[in-house]
Amino acid sequence: MMIRFVRAVVLSGILLASGAISQAAPPNIVFFLVDDLGWTDVGCFGSAFYETPHIDRLASEGVRFTQAYAACHVCSPTRATMMTGRHPFRHGVGTPAGTPTLPASELALPEIFTQEGSPYATGSFGKWHLGSGNTGPATTGGWDKFAGIIRGGVQDYLDWNKVEDGVQTNNVTTYTTTDQVNEAVEFITAQGIDPWFVWMGFNAPHTPFHDPPAGLAPPGGYSAQAAGESANSWNYRKTLEALDTEMARLDRKSTRLNSSHALISYAVFCLKKKTTK
Repeated sequence: MMIRFVRAVVLSGILLASGAISQAAPPNIVFFLVDDLGWTDVGCFGSAFYETPHIDRLASEGVRFTQAYAACHVCSPTRATMMTGRHPFRHGVGTPAGTPTLPASELALPEIFTQEGSPYATGSFGKWHLGSGNTGPATTGGWDKFAGIIRGGVQDYLDWNKVEDGVQTNNVTTYTTTDQVNEAVEFITAQGIDPWFVWMGFNAPHTPFHDPPAGLAPPGGYSAQAAGESANSWNYRKTLEALDTEMARLDRKSTRLNSSHALISYAVFCLKKKTTK
């Protein structure tokens, strides 16, 4: 199922752009990859505890995969599989603590766009975590543009080290999730009327657990702490609500900035059992 899904993502852009499928303009594509989100923690999969209205809207307007499984229970092998369409035993990416480097010999999704002569500009924003240093997203992944984090997470969502096209800036104070969406919006704006593919590799709601900015709260404010709920669990919920707010902002901006192209949004979750309580 995972491999077929990756092929569908690639083909939905390449075939439309190449004219294999008749359409006035190829669609723009936003691919959301959310890190460490439990599959039961969104409303569209039955949760009444977690509030994710935008993610739920994406699900209601699209397709939910109810019997699909990640390639691995941790992030790096799963990311490599999503980017190559190959199982971990083939691409060789192991656990984040072991061998998380994507081999240069692997054909990554952006490189397929290039090989096929696609007109798409490709941008990756957020978490990379596939090795090869600060230039890995370009040299190994083939991305035209990258801005985000190279390693597995940030030390603080309001004090973190950012890499943009190989150049590192330390102690960035813009909230991580907001900065990632800002970078994506800037990239989309720069494309004008040309088609684009955006990979949004959010690190939220991955640890460290924290209290997100008040300005990202949903209407009515963040959810109140439930009776008996730990501080970590409550902060996780609020971080997820802030993420949902920023996902909605990106979708709104994407649609408005380039209305001549249809917008296809894929919401994919790197899932595992949480230990927040």
